[in-house]
Amino acid sequence: MNVKYIDAHCHIQFEQYAEDDIELIERMREDGVAGIVVGVDYESSKKAIALAGKYEHLFASVGTHPNNMLDVRRPTSDVGRRTSNIRGLANNSKVVAIGECGL
Repeated sequence: MNVKYIDAHCHIQFEQYAEDDIELIERMREDGVAGIVVGVDYESSKKAIALAGKYEHLFASVGTHPNNMLDVRRPTSDVGRRTSNIRGLANNSKVVAIGECGL
């Protein structure tokens, strides 16, 4: 694939894109667009890795957006567990960045 552009922040693993995500991904490839699929929490980070694993022109970013980190319904100790889970995902060869970090 001849990459012309890199979309460094896409969320095509989100549910609202599920209906036409394959078409979108194929159009990206045809147009020379590589993409970094950005996770915003553990589950969406896993989906980003899974999606990136299916396509040579997609890569993943794993992380937790601050809006998803501090949930008052969860105990503080849960933050450490969630951070550890994200670190575990970062070892995947399709992961090229850490983030969503809300910046």
